[in-house]
This record gives sequence, structure tokens and C-alpha cells, in this order.
Amino acid sequence: MNTLIQFDQNAYDAAFVVIPIVLVAVAALVLIVKKIKARKTNGGSAHVSPPYATNGMLDGIKTFSGADKPLPIGLLDLARKAGNNFQIHLPTTRMTFFSADINVVKEVLNDRDALKSDRYHAFRLMHDGGDDIFTSDGMYWKHSRKGMAPAFSSNHIRRMNEVVVEKTEEFIQSRLNDFVKSGESFDLCDEMMSLTLVIICKAAFEYEMSSNEQEYFVHELELALTEVQKASIPFRWRLGSFIPTVQRARQAGKNVLALATNILETYKKLENPTKGTAIDCIVNNPNYKSDRERASDLVILLFAGHDTTSFSLAFTLLELSLHQDEQDKLRNALRQMPSMDERIKCLELQCVIKEGLRINPTAALASGRYLAKDLIVKGGDDKDMLIPKGSAFGYSPMLVCRNEQYFKDAHLFKPRRWINPSK
Repeated sequence: MNTLIQFDQNAYDAAFVVIPIVLVAVAALVLIVKKIKARKTNGGSAHVSPPYATNGMLDGIKTFSGADKPLPIGLLDLARKAGNNFQIHLPTTRMTFFSADINVVKEVLNDRDALKSDRYHAFRLMHDGGDDIFTSDGMYWKHSRKGMAPAFSSNHIRRMNEVVVEKTEEFIQSRLNDFVKSGESFDLCDEMMSLTLVIICKAAFEYEMSSNEQEYFVHELELALTEVQKASIPFRWRLGSFIPTVQRARQAGKNVLALATNILETYKKLENPTKGTAIDCIVNNPNYKSDRERASDLVILLFAGHDTTSFSLAFTLLELSLHQDEQDKLRNALRQMPSMDERIKCLELQCVIKEGLRINPTAALASGRYLAKDLIVKGGDDKDMLIPKGSAFGYSPMLVCRNEQYFKDAHLFKPRRWINPSK
């Protein structure tokens, strides 16, 4: 339901005069503080800071919000221009840097003292706020992760694989065959998203998600995530009462949470639920403070599971359609293997999947941390560069996966590179 906001027109006009002035003043203050910090950090030190890859704060905000191009593509362009380690301008007093160096990425992510970036908290908009397994640190994250571990035992993996086969066969019979017979075009991403949602709900939650619920979930989640991308724009959320799209995104988060709550309540009414499933582990985990927290983690599982899987499938199928020779190799190999167990071990299939995940990693920004200690990294001229303690680190898989330093012809789809990847 849309909410009509009543406000005084004179106050509204005055706000549009005052707000830009305040934003400019704040931006100038941030830049001054960053300059002072940079001088203190580098004063008397042989180390330099990573170069800026963006031309000013506005350029940094546009890059990070995906205004001109998708975030991973924008970051990839910056890495090609500035080198493996670079900064971007953002309205924060922290240094914000990215790395396409796998050793730097591993060092930061393996540091147990490094904390998740508070930019993660923007994702809480998806379920109307509060803790969840994705954005939280400390005990909440530990109890959620540990409590859910039994759901991924070998027995449950086998059970979930059976659901995958069952639902995929249903999709082929009820949807794909009709498209083939009629010659009708279809949106591959939409079909893979629908299929993945059905599989996750059945395998992990013992819930049959209807087509209407699928469309509703994807639509509302997209509204919330579109606003999450704009979280770096100064004061946008604080002024959300005046911005209709922010209000709508907040309502979308409430709607997604309500759907997850319905899944939770439906499970509780089952007479003989399967023990040890993901939702069973969540329901019976006493460390959750409320069902709201449980429903929030259901939202995260749905979001993380359906989005990554469906787009990985869609992009890989797209690459095969664009490379007929690779498609023929895979088809011929699979035809020689009649059983499902044999096909799972098919070398050509494994190579196609790995290459599909490499060239089109679906997580735009897979991880973010605040450094718990100073970090020294190598620059393009082999000089040491200092990343000071407290800096914000962002990791986009595409920076590493399309780095020519690790993959020759990194922009090309070449499954055969995985036949003997160490060479």
C-alpha cells in the first residue's frame, strides 16, 4: 500500500536550499580530515599510499553505487588503470581500498581480528533491519553458522541433490520443452531464478513456493537491493522520509520478511518435518532471541542462495550458447555417460562450471573488512604501499578472476584452462 506524505511546501523548498550547502560542507570536512590522516600516516615513512583510481568523490560515489555501469565492471576498469591495489574516493574518513592481488585478499580475509564493514548493515534493509548471519559479527554469527552446520552433512547434501534432480526434471517437462516446441524466446535469468527458488524452498525449508510468491519475492527484493546500492550516497537514508524510493524500499524489506515469516510458520505446522534441514536447525536453535531473527536468516539464505546460483547458471549457459564448440564438446562428453553419477564426475562439465564461475562471478562485492593492523602491499613499480589500520577493504571476485596475472586471456571463456590449471 502506498503511503501519501503530507509536508509543508515552504519547508520543502527551504530544505532543497540548505541540504546541498550542508552536504558540500560535510564533504569538504571529510576531505580535510582524510588529508590530515594521510599526512600523519605517511609522515616520516618510506611507504606511500595506494593511488586513487577515481577522479574525486563524485566519481567514487558513482562507481560504488553502480550509477554508470555495474559495480564489478567499474572496479575492473579502475584496476586496469591504477594497478592491483587502489583507493576510491568516498565520503568517509577511512581509507577505502580494493585489491586484485590474491595474496592481499587472503591476508585480510584470514585475519580473525578484522571486522566486517558496517556497509554490510545496508543489506539489513532486505528484512527490515536487525541481526542476520551475513551482516553480523561475534556470537550471533558464530551461533547461527554453527547451528546450521548439520544441514550440510553428506546425508542432507544427497537429499538436496535428489530435490535438484526432481525439480529440474519438472522444469524441463513443464517449461523448457514447451519453449523448444514453440520456438518461443524466454528470459534465461528469470527461468533459472524461478527454478532455484523452488529448489531452495523445497530442499532447505520443506516449502512449496508458488509462482506468485516467486515473482513477489524477486520484485520486492530487487526494490530493496536497488536502494542498498545507493547506501554510500551521503544522508540519503537519513532523509528517506522525503524520498519515495527509500520509503518503498523499506516497505519492500517488511514484505520480504513477512514472506519468510510465513515460510517459518508453515514449517512449524508440518506433522512430520525432516530433521536436520536448514530450517529445522534454525527453528530449534535456542540462541535466536525471536522468530523475527529466524525469519531474517531465512531471507538471507533465500537471497544468497537464489541470486548467486541462478545467475551463475544463466551466465554459464549464455557462455555455452556463445561458444558452440565448447557446447558441442560438453554435449558429446555427457552423451557418453548414461548415469547421473558418471555425469557429475565428467571432466568437461567440471571445467565448464569452473570457467563459468571464474569469468562471471556473481557476487559484485563479496566481502568487506576493517583492517585490524597496518598492511604493507606491493605497488605496480614494486614499491611498498601502506594500508593503515582501520582502513576499509573491499573485495570483488572479478578483480582476481579476470586478472591477467593469474589467468592468461582472462576475458575469454576457455574451459580447457582447468584441465591442468597448475600449468
